[in-house]
Amino acid sequence: MNNQDLPWFTHFFMGICEIYQRNTNEVFIELYWRALQHFELKAVEAAFNAHIQDPDHGNRMPLPADIIRLLEGNRYTQASQAWSKVVSAIQHIGTWETVVFDDVIIHVVIEEMGGWIALCQLKQNDLSYRLHEFIKRYSSYILHKPTDYPNRLCGLIEQHNQQRGLAHQTPFLIGNKSFALEIFQAGRTTKNIKQQIYQTSEKSIQLEHLHEKIKK
Repeated sequence: MNNQDLPWFTHFFMGICEIYQRNTNEVFIELYWRALQHFELKAVEAAFNAHIQDPDHGNRMPLPADIIRLLEGNRYTQASQAWSKVVSAIQHIGTWETVVFDDVIIHVVIEEMGGWIALCQLKQNDLSYRLHEFIKRYSSYILHKPTDYPNRLCGLIEQHNQQRGLAHQTPFLIGNKSFALEIFQAGRTTKNIKQQIYQTSEKSIQLEHLHEKIKK
């Protein structure tokens, strides 16, 4: 939501308060607005309506945490969804490529678990075994997102490049491309260098040359 949505949010929220016969004021509205501002207005409306219709919990005024839980799912659900994104990237992109996810928590957790290359090289059974570790680590960061995180997860090509003093590899952006690009630009690098994101066609040509050099 943005500031233009505030009048409608205020009107809508006051209606919610009337349903639950709850007195409200500017401070009360502001607390809910700040907690929910980073979500889309229609999604927030849908979450409030879902709470109202919930036969188990709809008899009480929803707290911001109730609405956020409906919008994002609980911590286990969020961690499981993040793991599915990681597994999909392993299967479709693999260990050779450098990747940037749209989620800083994924970057931190994979770094803690030994890095992208090590995770990609696990056998399927071992990969499934690491699910519990990933979910436990990821869940611990949900309430307090890390501010220090790697801007990319290096693959084998970039590892070879670093050993030979070659240029950094152009990474794959996974998930929401805009969010992933922000993470790439803002995150921590092993060297104080920010590389340019090339067009897909340029990247393909670059990778072909790199594969040939590695084979030699």
